[in-house]
Amino acid sequence: MGGPGTDPGQFNIPHNIATDSEGLVYVADRENSRVQIFDGEGRYLAQWNNLHRPCGLHIDRAAGLAYVGELPSHLPVNEKVPNIGARVSVLTMTGDLVDRVGGPFWGEKPGEFVAPHGCVVDSRRDLYVAE
Repeated sequence: MGGPGTDPGQFNIPHNIATDSEGLVYVADRENSRVQIFDGEGRYLAQWNNLHRPCGLHIDRAAGLAYVGELPSHLPVNEKVPNIGARVSVLTMTGDLVDRVGGPFWGEKPGEFVAPHGCVVDSRRDLYVAE
């Protein structure tokens, strides 16, 4: 794992970290809009893309799912574009999208998020999100 940058193994505001039962390490690389995956020795293995400013991160290896909290846009040029943040994306362990939770824009109503910074799933597979 390395210093700042956009190449594999480099980071631009690593915002969260999680591990799984197989010893893999997942890093929410927020401003590179990806989650990077490393082995227990720190060797780069893969990355999940098409995420918007990921910050919350929970790995449920038993279910084969990852939960990624994503922030809304921070740029005026796309702050009114729907479906690019303020949500939780549910991915397979290969990074394929299964579902997304949250409204098309950030908000404070039920089912909406402002800044989902933490997420966890309990033994009943209920999702909890901290903002």
